Amino acid sequence: MTKGLRRRGRLVAAVGAVVLLSGGGAWWWTNRVPVVQLPDRVCGGALSGTPVAAILPKKGGEYEGTFVQPAYDPAEQKPKSLCSMMAADRAISATYSWTTSTLASSGYLERRGTPLRLGEAPGYTGPREAALLLACYSPSDVRYPWLEVTVTRYRDLNSVRKKGQIEVDPQRDPVLMAELAADAARYLAQQLKCEVAPRLPAGPPVMGGGASD
Repeated sequence: MTKGLRRRGRLVAAVGAVVLLSGGGAWWWTNRVPVVQLPDRVCGGALSGTPVAAILPKKGGEYEGTFVQPAYDPAEQKPKSLCSMMAADRAISATYSWTTSTLASSGYLERRGTPLRLGEAPGYTGPREAALLLACYSPSDVRYPWLEVTVTRYRDLNSVRKKGQIEVDPQRDPVLMAELAADAARYLAQQLKCEVAPRLPAGPPVMGGGASD
């Protein structure tokens, strides 16, 4: 009887030790996962780090960012990269491309998402992408005098077709994307000396019905 109780006691102690070790291992593993830390300004200082931090994962990898100094080349319609921001398995990119004013009047913007407006610059926003269209007439005799500024989020930059697989918040994320598009638009308008630059207001853009007025 006494031997049985002793064996039972040793078994309980051993099980308890395994539970404690496994629990401690789980705590150790959870706390060694790197926390994503972003600076106050990202994308060469163009974007606020606050909405980027809200979109990217909180843990799982270090923050990485790239930046390309913007160049004025309205003869080139191919999209150019302004910057990319990555952490764990998520990424955000900001790009710009030259276009014509017919884009603004073709209904293209309205079909892409929720109407967006930053001063006189129209655009659209959604949980995965936002864009603004800027008048950029300097110099005035260019073929493509409008600048489309786009911010897009991806699962990662190597799988740009996987935007649909990202979990999104349909209420929060379009607001964050719109804020990033506005930041990028103001920065590019100033850097490329777009004639609309002095008239772009500070703060978040107008979303929804008010953006169409």
